[in-house]
Amino acid sequence: PTVWTARLVFPVAAFALACVPLRAWLRREGGTRATLTALVVAAWMFHVALAVAHLGVLRAFVDTFTRKGLEYWQDVPLVAHGFLAHYPDIPGLSVHSSTHPPGLALLLAGVNALGLRDPAEAELVCTTFAALTAFPLYGAARRLGDEAAARMAVALFLFACSVNAFAVLAMDTATMLLAALALLGFAHTLDGEHGGGLILGAALFAASLCNFIALLLSTTFLVLLAARWYTDRRVDRRVVRALGLAVAVFFAGYAVLRVGFGYHPIDVFRACFRTFRNPNMSMDVLRSRKGSLLGSPLEFVGALGLPLGAMAWRALGGALVRLRRRQDVRTALVVVAGAVPWLLGAALGRPRGEVEHSYLLFVPMLVIAAAVAAHDWYGRDDRWLRWLALPAMALQSIVVEIYLSTYW
Repeated sequence: PTVWTARLVFPVAAFALACVPLRAWLRREGGTRATLTALVVAAWMFHVALAVAHLGVLRAFVDTFTRKGLEYWQDVPLVAHGFLAHYPDIPGLSVHSSTHPPGLALLLAGVNALGLRDPAEAELVCTTFAALTAFPLYGAARRLGDEAAARMAVALFLFACSVNAFAVLAMDTATMLLAALALLGFAHTLDGEHGGGLILGAALFAASLCNFIALLLSTTFLVLLAARWYTDRRVDRRVVRALGLAVAVFFAGYAVLRVGFGYHPIDVFRACFRTFRNPNMSMDVLRSRKGSLLGSPLEFVGALGLPLGAMAWRALGGALVRLRRRQDVRTALVVVAGAVPWLLGAALGRPRGEVEHSYLLFVPMLVIAAAVAAHDWYGRDDRWLRWLALPAMALQSIVVEIYLSTYW
């Protein structure tokens, strides 16, 4: 096989361009909002360049939406009166919608209603979800860690290999964006802000309407709540009220769907689970249950990129040691909070594979946890990011996308 290919030019040039705002971001040069926006745009261009290098210009923005019988975009014409009441027992429903709640189909129906009726136009808009996740991630990271760790988390997230690979290729990035908004809302809730409770409840409701596994995010919130309690040693009534508001908003969302549109979330979960267990519809049941106990965590963390994955495992190990010794318990609990949902998902065997994209919604908190540990415990700084971690992850993404390929 030929080592050189002209397709290398696109992602290499895009990453080189991204290094300019990246340097300014890590060194805190210029205004925070302007620099973060420039970095987000540059990272999005890198994501797009990888997709173009992988699929070609003509297919990069249509492949995800046009694979017959599989994609949510094909369910948009089905979204009409009675759609939620009869979901998922609707003739012609795609495979992905048959195994998931209706949130992503509704999201794309909204995109279509805005006038983006061509699949290429709609997919181009959806490719921005991954990069946009950096904004709520930064806000959450500043409150859960500090400014230095937050900036490190943003950089690690935007160039994480699984984010690079699926920014254009999977709608799971929409759920990831909603999960990051829920995390931001929870971070504000911990400070007793009622607005945070509203954001948390609404975002978690929307995320769970896209993927049932988003409900595991509640384990992250419980661990973070324990970390705050350990620090304060008291129950803040403002926090309790904000959390109560979040719970109320979450259940109010489902109440509206139930009363106003006849949606049955429990029945939908059971129907989707039956479809998930059908070997004619899903490969999940064909995979080893025992193998997924080890394989899913390794797959999920490994797909993030070798430097980030290694730091995530090291941080988790360091957190467990510190908890046993009762050293820096608060930071240790923040690190554990980033690992609990995907470890629990692997233990439950849901799903048994493809977690590198199915678990994308857990990436924001994992990256925050890794960044906090890297900065506070292991002395990593912008030099480690700029000269080792980020170039290595970019190189890994380019090699995988061009020479090994990622098909989804």
